[in-house]
Amino acid sequence: MNLYQGIKRRRSIRKYANEELSLTRLDELEKELESVRKFDSEVSVGARLIRDGRALQEDISGIIADYGKVEAPHYLVLTSEDTEDGYVELGYRYEFVVLALAAQGIGTCWIGKGFSDEQLDRYVQLPPGQKCVTLIALGPLPDGEELDEIGDPKRKEIGHFLVNGDPGNLNEATREIIDCLRRAPSALNGQPWRVIVEEGTVHLYLRARNKVTKMVLKSLNQLNRVDAGIGLCHLEVGGNHFQEAVETRKVTHPERRGLSYIGSLTDRD
Repeated sequence: MNLYQGIKRRRSIRKYANEELSLTRLDELEKELESVRKFDSEVSVGARLIRDGRALQEDISGIIADYGKVEAPHYLVLTSEDTEDGYVELGYRYEFVVLALAAQGIGTCWIGKGFSDEQLDRYVQLPPGQKCVTLIALGPLPDGEELDEIGDPKRKEIGHFLVNGDPGNLNEATREIIDCLRRAPSALNGQPWRVIVEEGTVHLYLRARNKVTKMVLKSLNQLNRVDAGIGLCHLEVGGNHFQEAVETRKVTHPERRGLSYIGSLTDRD
């Protein structure tokens, strides 16, 4: 299976089998983390695999997803420099890992952080200048469950994400690419992405939050920037599936009030 099939099959897994992935698969995963795709190579982010997830759960009570506690056999601790670009980069890089795992039938779940970095000291050493932003739970699915293709996910319609134009005027490839975006996971299922389609280029934006919200709900603002990176990953995977010679990068783009520009899916130079 490829990453596009991972998009079609991925869903947030809350309960896992009472078993672990094989040592060989965990070793492979650690190697994969060393060569993840990058959007901005100048930004510092990282991932550390915690193999004994059960022990981590006994020590830390704040491993909470949007819908409650998630107990998994393994976790990825995702770290970033404390910048908005860092959060975007984190989401972008490690959603590729999530999609690869989903394509292999391995369950995952993005989890917001509800504990201090010091509580991780027994398990991982955080890189200098970085902090833990979020976790990814992962492991085998319970017996009898599979990651089947999801025909119609519970998401907003394509027109909800378009800033300009009618979805009926988009070509089939562009509609399919935006469908890949709307299937991306997001904090509290907020689906904060917006797009402007301009001469074959899809510009991705994040719906901006007001200053009060940013101050009071700082953690949600951080996770929304992670969501932006996750969405950018989905655009790239969809673009490479339905078109030829495309990439995500920052380009000249329209400015819109209330929207924060993230990057664009455009022709490769």
